[in-house]
Amino acid sequence: IGNAFLGQAFNTTFSAQQTMTAYAAVAGQLGVVAGHALTTAQSLAFMTAAQDLAEASGTSLGSSTSDLATLIQAYGLSVTAASSVTNDLFNVSRTTGVSIDTLTTTMQRLHTQMGASAPSIQDTSGMLLDMAQHGETGRGAISALTTAFNGLMSPSAAVLATQQSLGISFDDAKGHLLPLNQIVTIAGQSIAGLSEVQAIAQLKAEGFGASASKLYAVIQAGTGVLSADETAVNAAG
Repeated sequence: IGNAFLGQAFNTTFSAQQTMTAYAAVAGQLGVVAGHALTTAQSLAFMTAAQDLAEASGTSLGSSTSDLATLIQAYGLSVTAASSVTNDLFNVSRTTGVSIDTLTTTMQRLHTQMGASAPSIQDTSGMLLDMAQHGETGRGAISALTTAFNGLMSPSAAVLATQQSLGISFDDAKGHLLPLNQIVTIAGQSIAGLSEVQAIAQLKAEGFGASASKLYAVIQAGTGVLSADETAVNAAG
């Protein structure tokens, strides 16, 4: 692998030693994900994605490598997903102003807290991009999204009563949260015809809580916009 990194040094701003050091820090972690030590080709592909992320975002190679490995392991992804995760992280960081490290920590915590209910990295990134386009950026957007997920996952008795009265639910048959697109569709239908003030109050009662006002524009815009943002965020930067 060391010789392969030497040969790659001509195509990146990072030296072979920097690449080797960054890779060595996550090699064991990636081996657990893959079920075996990565091949030379797999190692090169992963580190190319890490280098691209570091160069594009201005983060250190060590940080970008660690962030990619962390999310791939947390979400149970193949190491071949590194390039896709790089696109998601870079595009949403560039748009929202949230650092790659903060995004990584947030998504890792979301998956830890939500388990099977956690939306994919691409879907979460798409939602954050959608929120940014409606004026919600930075840590405020992350906080709002986290609060909404918590409220929908662990609804109070009052929230459940509201949902039942409306004949809606944000869970599937297994008790997991529905995909983001379905959540937006259901919530959007529930506020159809309401004024902004009424709609925000309605969303708050349905489980979105204090995040209702920050997510109102996203929900009102609908799933077409969200789907487009989920696609856009995964495009190469």
